[in-house]
Amino acid sequence: MDPDAPIGPPAEILLRFSNPPEALIAKAKSEIEALVDAAEIKKGPFPSQVSSTCSLTSMIVPAKAQGRGGRRKEPVKPLSGLDIDSLLGESKRPTTISPDNAVPEFKQILATADDDATIEGAAKQMGEIVRKLIRDSFADLFYARAAENLRVMREELISLEVPALYNKFLTGLKKSILSGELDGDRREMWFRHIVVGHLGLVTQDESEVSEVTADEAKAVSLTFVVLMLGGIRMVTDCWLVCGVSWLGAGKAHFSCVGSEDAVLLLPNKAFWPRILVG
Repeated sequence: MDPDAPIGPPAEILLRFSNPPEALIAKAKSEIEALVDAAEIKKGPFPSQVSSTCSLTSMIVPAKAQGRGGRRKEPVKPLSGLDIDSLLGESKRPTTISPDNAVPEFKQILATADDDATIEGAAKQMGEIVRKLIRDSFADLFYARAAENLRVMREELISLEVPALYNKFLTGLKKSILSGELDGDRREMWFRHIVVGHLGLVTQDESEVSEVTADEAKAVSLTFVVLMLGGIRMVTDCWLVCGVSWLGAGKAHFSCVGSEDAVLLLPNKAFWPRILVG
């Protein structure tokens, strides 16, 4: 064997099953033609018929179906016109989201949504699941799951150009958290998972269709230092308290992230355990 010799044609035994037998093709010709007519199969361009500037994607997927393309995704339809979902028995679209499989089911509904009502319904369901996770959480047990659902909800609604749905939900969620509506003190969820996790309102910098400015989003994300002194409630706005130091003379200095530091009067250090961050 000459290692420098050109490669010869493949052996016939290797090509035995590369093409169907001609006799079989002739016998099934009428059935094949009937199938082509029934399925309305159309001939498309093959690589040899396409110019060098035409991509393979443009041969397979119609131009209007490529990309996410605006408010809702257009379903990709094959050039043959066949309803693939019906043929595979998958024509029934999902409508409900279960708490145990919320993220993939939420994405699946949005992927097949063809009207605003479907998107709004999916966002409402996901919002209720987030609320339930926070409400049912023993301490911070379910906070991470709730935050992950929020992150997916935020990203998907931004991509569908409906950030207003997320912003409306988050504004209401903050009120529920700060009011204690979700079965206890859930303020840690707000500042540790939402504010620090960058899950605040969607601003105009993130989505052109958002009506929320960066300053408005910052105002909603503000947390509070709350001092309960003999039943007197003292509140000062700040992003997040990162340190407290005793100044003497009844004063405590609060170091805050995202706003000016605060100096508040305290009778003595014994009141420190009653300082709440929310």
